[in-house]
Amino acid sequence: MTATIARTAPRTPQTAPGPLDKATGRGPDQRDAFFDNAKFLLITLVVIGHTLTTLTSKSDGARAAYYWIYSFHMPAFIIVAGYFAQHATFDDKRARRLVMTTLVPFAIFTVLYAALRWGYGDDFAVDFITPFWLLWFLPALFIWRLVGPIVERLRWPVLTTLGVALAAGTFTTLDRSLSLNRAIALLPFFALGLVLNRRVFTVLGKLPMRALAVMFLTGAAVAAVITVRKASPSGWLTWDEGYDALHVSVAGGVVGRTIMFLIAVAMTAAFLSLVPQRRTWFTRLGQASLTCYLLHGFVVQAFRHSSLGARVGSPVSYVVVVAAAIALATVLSSPWVRTAARPLVEPQGSWLFRTR
Repeated sequence: MTATIARTAPRTPQTAPGPLDKATGRGPDQRDAFFDNAKFLLITLVVIGHTLTTLTSKSDGARAAYYWIYSFHMPAFIIVAGYFAQHATFDDKRARRLVMTTLVPFAIFTVLYAALRWGYGDDFAVDFITPFWLLWFLPALFIWRLVGPIVERLRWPVLTTLGVALAAGTFTTLDRSLSLNRAIALLPFFALGLVLNRRVFTVLGKLPMRALAVMFLTGAAVAAVITVRKASPSGWLTWDEGYDALHVSVAGGVVGRTIMFLIAVAMTAAFLSLVPQRRTWFTRLGQASLTCYLLHGFVVQAFRHSSLGARVGSPVSYVVVVAAAIALATVLSSPWVRTAARPLVEPQGSWLFRTR
């Protein structure tokens, strides 16, 4: 998902290898394997989560896994997106790239998903105002990257944007149009990414932190299992509903959203603590997270409209579904799929913008 915002250090005109970064152990012209690893693992969780939504009504286990994944996977992606948007300048090149990596793919896939729904019997309706399902992320990313330079210059970026997000929960007129509800509610995570230093991620990878991370994520899984039988926090986990829609008071909404923010940050830190810092077999796959994100919805929709979901019932069948989701994420993140889908996911802008 964040493949289009991956940052690499600028190449320098030198014949000898440049000095290694003390925090990452990489040269100035190399990608940071840690973030590519994180993006692949996160996009795999996205695919698993979207697949499990088809089965949450049938299984407490599937619903608990859904709660666990949704409590942090998108906030984690947004924090990473914010990190790569640090020190951005809004020049002509960035303006073009911003449009071509968010709004143009959004328009393309809005039409494609409309055609998909038409193929399953719905009316052919192209709606560029209310994003369909997973497409909400693209206009939201456009908004975050557009306001990022302003947010980064605030005295207290995270606290300020958190205050805005908490206040926005009271707006009954704020709906899903252009993903404004989610863009504002999730903005504090983007702001957090804007202020993080690379050494924070290095410290998270230390052995003591990893041990704590395992215990914390395990405890969160247990809490998700308990929550399944006591409450349904889905509205809180999707970050797209105001306090009125959640049937809570303003005070309850402010406290609840603050708690969800803290949980998401803590779980993101724990998750990133377990992400390998060095290259792995899936490092390169992380470069195609946006391709995987936009394409996997077609397969998930096919699964939802098929009879396969009705056959899932035994523990073994759920394991098979999760394994299939992991395999799907791997295939869709492969270099050949990214290359084939590049005209749709990463289109060139020469046809849209004039040259100076």
